Amino acid sequence: MEKREEKIIKEWEGKSTFSEKKKLFLTLIILLFGVLPFIQRCGPVERGEEISTAEKKEEREECPSVSYSKDLYPILKQKCAGCHTSGPGSSFLSSGDPSGDYSKIKKLVDEKEEQVGESKFIAKASGKVQHGGGALITEGSDEYLKLKCWIEAGAPNN
Repeated sequence: MEKREEKIIKEWEGKSTFSEKKKLFLTLIILLFGVLPFIQRCGPVERGEEISTAEKKEEREECPSVSYSKDLYPILKQKCAGCHTSGPGSSFLSSGDPSGDYSKIKKLVDEKEEQVGESKFIAKASGKVQHGGGALITEGSDEYLKLKCWIEAGAPNN
């Protein structure tokens, strides 16, 4: 039986021309790049990740002390860097350094979203308004509270 299989393989290899192999390779490349943009998305749901399911706390007496560089920037790097480090659109995490990216982030935080009456930055991150990456943080989660409190405190560079 091995001789028969070897004979079939040799016949196939003999009939397969370079142009047929080239066509097959090009077809695979076209499929890969034609389908990949539809498979790869920026949001965590599209990437198969779960959105933080931190327990929502209905009533919070006061905001926690939030440090931009120690508390908030790591959250932004984790949740937003997939889409907002370079390229077209809003690249507010392009330097990879909290102090280098602060002015871009602060400018976005200061934009108000009229539909929801709050910062466009938190409205997009929480999915209250359209965002290409979908909802990245859950309203009421610890991450949401940190971002909200930081914004309410004037978004200090601390």
